Amino acid sequence: MLLCAGQARSSMLRLEAFLMLPELAAVGGRLNPSDDVGQPSSKFDDTSNEVPLRHHDCATGSSAVWIKDGIFAWSDTALLRASVSIPVGKLTIVSGPVASGKSSLLSAMLGEMQPLSGEVFHRSHNVAVVQQPCWILNASVRDNIVFGRTFDRPRYTEVVRAVGLEHDLGQFAGRDCCEIGEKGSTLSGGQKQRIAIARALYADADVVFLDDCLSALDAVIGAHVLSEAVTKMLVGRGKTVVLVTHNVHLFPKCDHLVLMCDQAVVYEGPPDPEAVAEKWPGTGLPGNSSELDEDESIDFEQYESDCRPLTASSVVVSTSLSRLSAVSDGKFGGSTSKLAGCESVEACLNLTEEEDISSGSVPCSVYAEYLSAAAWSVCASTILLFVLFLMLKMIADFFLTEIVGTSMRIKSLELLNDTDWATDAWNRYDYFMSTYVKLSLACIVCIPLSAFSLELTTIMASKNLHRKLVRSILASPIQFFERTPVGRILNRLSGDMNVIDEKLTGSIECLLFCAFNVIGGIVMNAVFVPYFLIPVVPVFIVFVVVQRFYIASCRQLQRLECTTRSPILAHVSQTLSGLATVRAFQRQSKFIGDCFVKIDASQLPLMFHHAANAWMGLRLDVLGACIVLASTLSAITSCLLGHIEPGMVGLTIAYAIMISSYFNWMMRGLSETEIHFNSVERVVEYCDLEPEENVSSQDHRHIDPSWPTCGEVEFQSVHLTYSSHELAVVRNISLHILPGQKVN
Repeated sequence: MLLCAGQARSSMLRLEAFLMLPELAAVGGRLNPSDDVGQPSSKFDDTSNEVPLRHHDCATGSSAVWIKDGIFAWSDTALLRASVSIPVGKLTIVSGPVASGKSSLLSAMLGEMQPLSGEVFHRSHNVAVVQQPCWILNASVRDNIVFGRTFDRPRYTEVVRAVGLEHDLGQFAGRDCCEIGEKGSTLSGGQKQRIAIARALYADADVVFLDDCLSALDAVIGAHVLSEAVTKMLVGRGKTVVLVTHNVHLFPKCDHLVLMCDQAVVYEGPPDPEAVAEKWPGTGLPGNSSELDEDESIDFEQYESDCRPLTASSVVVSTSLSRLSAVSDGKFGGSTSKLAGCESVEACLNLTEEEDISSGSVPCSVYAEYLSAAAWSVCASTILLFVLFLMLKMIADFFLTEIVGTSMRIKSLELLNDTDWATDAWNRYDYFMSTYVKLSLACIVCIPLSAFSLELTTIMASKNLHRKLVRSILASPIQFFERTPVGRILNRLSGDMNVIDEKLTGSIECLLFCAFNVIGGIVMNAVFVPYFLIPVVPVFIVFVVVQRFYIASCRQLQRLECTTRSPILAHVSQTLSGLATVRAFQRQSKFIGDCFVKIDASQLPLMFHHAANAWMGLRLDVLGACIVLASTLSAITSCLLGHIEPGMVGLTIAYAIMISSYFNWMMRGLSETEIHFNSVERVVEYCDLEPEENVSSQDHRHIDPSWPTCGEVEFQSVHLTYSSHELAVVRNISLHILPGQKVN
């Protein structure tokens, strides 16, 4: 109880420290240096759908976003200083050297940085953002684009066409309904970038922030996205666009230019070549015959058709959608009608496989694996210490009964003045007392030794299982991470290992201690009152029936609880990685609601588990009372028949009461141990993952300790495949890169 109270207090302090962190100030509010930024803001509730913004009419009344004398920071140290005005319905480009503060400026406009002073205003709170790197949900392509809004087929088709995703969707099994894996692991960088852009287009926002969204696209696709998505669908329809880019060839296409250097705005205004050259030396605005303009003259549809494979048999498409990723940002080739290893298209739509839930009792191999991880010798020594403790305790209790009986005889002999028998009785009394003290001291020594041995056993088992689990996960092929949500991995490394570290140790200790006490009580009653076994046998049979009925339900409830915990971890991890996007699109309520639904699904098995515990406890208490009644009647009957002495009646009844109490807890310990071994079963499942090929093989070739001496790389007829049962996707590649060469 004290341990639980200490853990609860520690958890409360950690939660309190987290909840007392300063809140982000609302965009649109006024902050002066005298404001206490450490206090939570009451103006902004991140659980609502709307960010309270102040509508502000700037000097010209044409600014969508306005920052005046703003100083922003990620912590207490000032990081960004800016004063900018973003015109409404125009394309604004933010550019500058690396680490000049471009992305920080966008974060300040979105309210993601802590304002230390100054003013930030938005004309409209309807904004969208494309982060760098882009954030992708572990869902289908359509879910990523629609992002919780009402599905509008015409607009959706227009958006997909504008970002050039039509051909890519044609390569996917199930088109836009296929899953794209954790963080878009089955997509190329360009495909993920265009899906994020499509999300911003579909949102129909008044202000769109694009953080270097063209960097992952090749020249042709980038020109198509810039022309169709940015220019026509956004700027052409009166939307305000803020684009962060390093591409100076885009400067002539913008209406407003912001240059940054050393975390400050150094130029703001029209794209003037002289001003740009002055503020950013070495960079000049290109003429009309820019490289980008030349690329734009390429027919995009012709470019897509050139990327298609000549025949459907030229490439075998595997079940993993990463095999459908682009060779050049989008196209890998293949026919969706020939999917290697897929029995149906539906098998490819669900890239993330449902987590298997075992049924029935825990296999004996799991117990053997746990004992093997703990070392059989240590386990045997632990059992021997518990047996030794039980034997010493039973013998000590027997001698205690003899001491009581001898003291009663001494009193009766002294009343009869029989000194010889009284002296002999006193000698026996001293012998019994000294033996009892020695046995009690031995029991006192055995208790910490057995507890220490058990703790050592469980720690060794937990440590070895954790080491084996980590090695197995790290050695797994990339396909495992593509189809396995990170929540399942985190659940085994955190939740299941916590059960093995803490809960399983307590349940095993309770089981061993109570089981040996129950065995001792049965032996003690059976030796002195054999009639005890007659009524107790049917009671024990009912005990076993109740326990098996209970464990069958609770075992599955525990498995459901462990399985439903994984989606919570995956959802929280995914949400935290894209928190800025969620807040920008004002989807906090949706993600909070989804989290609550997953938490409710995880807590439901736990509530049923508690109800099952109460159900079993009531029945075990009734059966325990039956054991005490059977022992009492048997002992009294034997005493009346003269088979045992009155002192032994008390001993047998005391052990019967002990049996009643400990048998209840033994059944609970047995049930909890088997339930907690579900976590061992889940960990052992991931300890036997199929490793990457040759990951455990040893290369016996001698390698010179001075290697490498130069940066020379040579490929000789190399064939590459994603797995051993698939055809090569890179065939017969031979190249030779000399030291010091730059390869594009």
